[in-house]
Amino acid sequence: MLLAHKIELRPTKQQADYLDRACGSRRHAFNQLLAHFNQEGVKWSKKAANEKYQELRLEFPWYAEVSQRVTRNTIDDLHDAFTHFFRRVKKGEKAGYPRSKIQEARTTRQFFSQRKTQVRC
Repeated sequence: MLLAHKIELRPTKQQADYLDRACGSRRHAFNQLLAHFNQEGVKWSKKAANEKYQELRLEFPWYAEVSQRVTRNTIDDLHDAFTHFFRRVKKGEKAGYPRSKIQEARTTRQFFSQRKTQVRC
């Protein structure tokens, strides 16, 4: 049996600004990593993604405005996307290569607290 708790957040203007910056940073990091691994001759690995992520943090200092955990979790997201992609390729199904994230008017946002609880807003 699956249990879920849906929590509506009503952030202050300052908190909403932080959440928007966090989501933008996360989306940007995901797209930058995906673009890097789309280059010819660059193979996906979590280790290579971590190395590229460290380069991105130096290249885009505004990543430091939000928690490092927010942008670092994009590596796990991309790892999951490539894992599902390669699993479908191996089975002979329609693969669906990972796509870039875009900003939408209504998006689900994931954040992880210290206790490994997902918070979606």
